[in-house]
Amino acid sequence: MDAPVRLRRDTDVAACTHLLHVVHVSDRYPDGWPEDPASWLTPSGMLAAWVAERGGRVVGHVVVRVSLPGHGVAIWSRAAGLPQERLACVSRLFTAPDVRGAGVGGSLLEAACARARAEGRHPVLDVMDDSLAAIAMYERRGWRQAGSVAWKGDAAGRRLLYYVAPSANPRE
Repeated sequence: MDAPVRLRRDTDVAACTHLLHVVHVSDRYPDGWPEDPASWLTPSGMLAAWVAERGGRVVGHVVVRVSLPGHGVAIWSRAAGLPQERLACVSRLFTAPDVRGAGVGGSLLEAACARARAEGRHPVLDVMDDSLAAIAMYERRGWRQAGSVAWKGDAAGRRLLYYVAPSANPRE
């Protein structure tokens, strides 16, 4: 893969916002366009964010943040056998449509998981049930579904799926 992953800089936010718009139009991610996309890319409790670049262009993004109360924490905690304080949520993971299948998403996911584990936390995430390519990537990497909830007010009956990363060591 020729799209190295590095920590996101403040100067990357405009390019990330542009890429997010491309992904939103293409894939409906995020489900609703945020009022302030730049702030959405920097959620509360953020530990770090990364971008992937190809040819000087940002082609992917991911954030890892502490798990916040009420956001699947009970499901994740039960599945991982860990308290909320030991969880970290992988979030805002997206890639440009033209680089999909090249390992960019997997590399971003690995960066976020490595940081979570370096902080003594276990990686978790949520994903909409119609995000089939993302779900396939997570499951190929050993992530397991821990539960789901109906997506708020969704007439199509979609569900938000909660996933837990495989353990990095057998005692985790």
